Amino acid sequence: MTDKVAIIDDDKDYAFVLSRALEKFEMELTAFSSPSDFFEAKGLDYNIFDCVLVDLDLPDVSGITWDFAGMTIVKTVRDVVRSDCVVGIHSGFDKRSVLASAKRHGADVFLTKQSDMSKVCEIIAGHIRNRRAQGL
Repeated sequence: MTDKVAIIDDDKDYAFVLSRALEKFEMELTAFSSPSDFFEAKGLDYNIFDCVLVDLDLPDVSGITWDFAGMTIVKTVRDVVRSDCVVGIHSGFDKRSVLASAKRHGADVFLTKQSDMSKVCEIIAGHIRNRRAQGL
């Protein structure tokens, strides 16, 4: 079975590299360049996703506005996906200071974008396996 991962990130190069890396782990990536692209996609069945990653540094959402706007995005993603879907936040910077707030709003994991894409994929795969094992 191929796990399906969605990413909301304006960095198309990162999404491309992540897509290639996920293929090696038998995962398929669907990329959205903004929250509105994700939430307004016509005919999109959100239940197909095993994991949704939200970039911490989206235009008009990053920095000081993240705590409200970004957490609203995470909460809204959590509301539209199935209950066993892993919802994560990822960033090019280690901003773990938002982790507690992110978890309160429904995020399961914080990932730092890194050059070792295998590690990122292993973390995603592990969280998906754990959610399935918990029967959520």
